[in-house]
Order: sequence, then C-alpha cells, then structure tokens
Amino acid sequence: MDKKKNYVIVGVIAVIFIIGAAAIFYTLNFDNQSPAQPYSSDERVFTETEIPSSFNTSENLIKFSSNEEVVQFLKDATQFNSEFPTHGGLVRFDRTASGVFNSREALLESEPTPAPPGQFQSRDEDLAVGSEAPYQDYSSTNVQVENVDEADYVKTDGKYIYILSQNTLTIIDAYPPESAKIILKIGLDIEQQDLQNMFLNDDRLVIFYYGSGQSFGIQEYDFMPYPIYQSKTFATIIDVSDKENPKTVTTYEIDGNYNNSRMIGDMVYLITNNYVDYVHPIIPRIMESSRMIIPDVYRFPNPEENYNFNTITAFDFSGTLKESETFLMGSANTIYMSEDNLYITYQKNVPPKYYDTVKKDRFFSVILPLLPQSAQQEIKEILNNSEFDSYSQWNMVEEILQDAFNKMEKNEREKLFSVIQNALDEYDSRVQSDTRRTVVHKIALDKGSFRYVENAEVPGYLLNQFSMDEHNGKFRVATTTESYTRDRTILSNNVYVLDENLKTIGSLEKIAPDESIYSARFMGDKLYLVTFQRIDPFFVIDLSSNTPVILGALKIPGFSNYLQATCRHMMKII
Repeated sequence: MDKKKNYVIVGVIAVIFIIGAAAIFYTLNFDNQSPAQPYSSDERVFTETEIPSSFNTSENLIKFSSNEEVVQFLKDATQFNSEFPTHGGLVRFDRTASGVFNSREALLESEPTPAPPGQFQSRDEDLAVGSEAPYQDYSSTNVQVENVDEADYVKTDGKYIYILSQNTLTIIDAYPPESAKIILKIGLDIEQQDLQNMFLNDDRLVIFYYGSGQSFGIQEYDFMPYPIYQSKTFATIIDVSDKENPKTVTTYEIDGNYNNSRMIGDMVYLITNNYVDYVHPIIPRIMESSRMIIPDVYRFPNPEENYNFNTITAFDFSGTLKESETFLMGSANTIYMSEDNLYITYQKNVPPKYYDTVKKDRFFSVILPLLPQSAQQEIKEILNNSEFDSYSQWNMVEEILQDAFNKMEKNEREKLFSVIQNALDEYDSRVQSDTRRTVVHKIALDKGSFRYVENAEVPGYLLNQFSMDEHNGKFRVATTTESYTRDRTILSNNVYVLDENLKTIGSLEKIAPDESIYSARFMGDKLYLVTFQRIDPFFVIDLSSNTPVILGALKIPGFSNYLQATCRHMMKII
C-alpha cells in the first residue's frame, strides 16, 4: 500500500512540476496560440453521362507512370468533376500568404541584429544551463497510441521544456521548479510563415511551419504569365544539445500544407496536402538545400469531387530522408497510425453516372409498379420505342402520369402519393446506406519505408481519429450512419472489426438509434463510446472476440465530446 502511495505522490509531483513550469513561462508575457451536406441532383431521368476512360474503377492502388499521365488524369477530372452534384461545406487545406519564403533555415531574430544563418543566439547570455534531473517521471504529450508520438507546441524531457509561441522558440530549465529559468528565447526567421508544432527526440527538435512560394504559368494559347501561389510545409531539424546555441541540421521544404505527423522512435512521418490546380497542375516536390526530390504519385480507384496531392514523407533526426510518396485523393480525410501501419480514410464518392442510374432504378423499381396498370403499360411501350430520344420519351411519360393522376379522386390520388413516397423513402435510405461509406487504405510502415497493403469500406462516417484503433493485428472502427427521408433524419451507430487484410470479421450495428457518436476511445479489448441527441448515453463495448458486445450503458445529462482514460478502470468524460 505504501508503495502505491509513493507512486501516486510521484505522479502528483510530476504534474505539479509541468504545470508550475508552464506557469513560469506564461507569466513572462507569452501568449498562448490556439458537415458536409447531402448531394443534390438534377431532375433529368434518362440522361446518360460517360465516365472518362482514365478513371479506372479497379480495386487496386494505381501508380502513375509519368508526370504527363498525372496531368492528363487531372484534365480528365476537370470534366468528370463538373458532373458531380454540388454540395457545400468543402474543406480546403490550401492557405497561401502574400509573400514568398526567403530562407529554408530557422534563424535567430536577435536584438538588435540577426545571428548568422543556421545559428541561434541567446537573448539573455547570463542564463546558464543547470544540472540534469535526478529522475524522469514527467508528463509527455497526450497521445492516442503508445510509442507513437504526436506533435505539439510544448515538449519536455523532464528537465527542459521547449515551447513554440508566436514564431518564437523558448527553452526553459524547469527542474528543479524552484530554480526554473529561461535559458533561451529566440525568434525564428519565418516572417510570413506560420509555426505549426514540433517533436523532441533526445537533443534534437523537428519544428514544422508553413508558408507559400510562387511560380508562374501561362494558360493555353495565351502569352501573359500569371502567378501560382503554392503552399509549402517546412520541417527544420535543430540540434539543441547546446541549449544556449542551437544549430540547424537541415530543412525540408515540401509542397503542400501541413496535415498531420507522427514520430515512431527516431523516425518522423509527415503528411502534407495541397489543392490541385487543374489548369496548371504541379507535382509536389521536396527540396533539401539544392537537392530536389519528386515522389512517385499514386491514386485510389475511388473518384473524388476535388483532388488533393497528399504526400507522406519519412525522415529521421539525423537529417536523412528515407522515403516520400504522393497520393491523389479527396481533401476530407482522417488518419490513424499505429507502430506498424498507417490508415488513411475519407468519405466515399460515387461517379455521377451512378446518380442517373439510381434515378432510373427508383422510377422503374419503385414508382412504376405502384401506378395504375393502364399507365404502366403505356409507359413501357413508350420506353421500348427506340424512335424517340430520352427527352421526348420523358415528355410523353409526363403526359401519361398527369392524365392518370387527373382521372383519380382526390383521396385516391393522395393515398397513392403517400404509398409511393413511403416506398421511395425506404429505397432512398438503402441507397444512402450503400453510398455513404468510409474508405480505408492501409499502408505498412517499416523504419521509414512504405508498403501499400489493402483497402476496404465500412458504412457510415468517422467522427475523428479516435474512432479508429488497431489491436492485435485487428483494425476496429466506430461509425455513424445517416440517411434522410422527406420528414426526418435517420441515425444509428456501428462498430466494425477488420482483420489484417481489412476483411470485415465482426460487427455491431444500429447502436443508439437516432443518436450520433460524439466521442470514442478504444482501450485494449474495450471501446468506450458516447452518443448524443437528447441524452448522453455512455456505452462500454467488449471487443475481446470478433463479435462486439455491449457490456453496459449509462445515461448522462448533457453531452461529451472527449474521453480520456485516467487509469485502466477509470475514464474521464469531458
């Protein structure tokens, strides 16, 4: 018992140490920085839409053989995408600044003169580095997966705290807390750039920031150059073994915006994406000093309404670039990374021709069989007559429908409309369930190298990265399914278990009808799930077998959007 108390006391001291050190920093005048809508389609029933031949619908990952092939694919996509039913809420990651990046090295912004490139200079040369911490019990970044670090604005090794704030890096000697002091406070020479976050690995930092570059293009059969602003992400590796005089090791300049990153051991995996310029597409590049790398480009068979270049880059803290590959996919995507695999997910899109097919099918399989027999026969005769084009056919069908409805009594007509509408609601709900799915792509990781494994689909959409988990080789995912009828929205929630090849081997569906997932947390063989609509049910789901089972549920007033495990048997609901 005394031993357990000692562990608790040590843990409390560690938390107080971090909070106290952070308080010291912020008392020194540092500021802390900080749904898609359903598709709508036109009313045409019999119009055909051809899909460009370059849009292969195979299930395998497709590698482009050349940059010219990428350009041609995107030109085809321009016409292809114009046929997509439009919807609002599109999230784009492209953020450009008005200026052009001046340097790929992080420099000191000293007072009054800057330090030489690649070096840093203390703003208070009287601050000295203290002694090493006697033990390493301290709080680190709150991460989803053990041994898979996530970037943050604040990092610590138990003795020193590194803080990014307003283009400034501060190093604090924080242990012991009673003598905590700032060792270094430097401004990074990244004007017109935005700091993102950083990783810490022993005596080295990786700092991410992004800005823009500029190039020029000339439209087809024109002569006047026009500016093309390209978002760029910078990853600067800094040696901080000398806390008073850090030095830049190297900087990677990658086309695209910072999306996400993870660190496993001393390997950093960076994901960037940039919006595609269909008129003048530029393949993402990586610059390291004077060296330029153009990654291989792949695409998935699922067609997208708007394409982004999504680049995965792996490098270590010594400044060695291990691998980089680019994938064409949509802009809305969520990632999950374990120690061995990366999962890229996004909402499935279907070709425009599919909606034409659905409109036809719902008319022939739902509406037509419910019409009076005489109207059915006349419509079939018209549609079987090849002398008429599709528009003429529909004009004649419309006249038959109007005539049939006008011959009915009001009550009879209203009853028929109600029967047809109910049948259409059921049909549309099935169609929406089939099309509103999440696509999952699995990429194996091995010390900086990538290997594409497999892809799969699950019904519904994800809330965020915490809706996914890998455990004992199985991928588990929690989704919300949503469909619409004329007078209501139908919601339910699901849990799916997939094997190492992404084959579904277990499921639990229709959890909490008329609710949607607000937070999720996987812990070993358990899933903790909060849904919300009127109340706030808290579910505990057993995942020890391939068939998920609800162990219990607790109704809580209000709603929660974050779950945090405090120990093996306790969950904090926020």
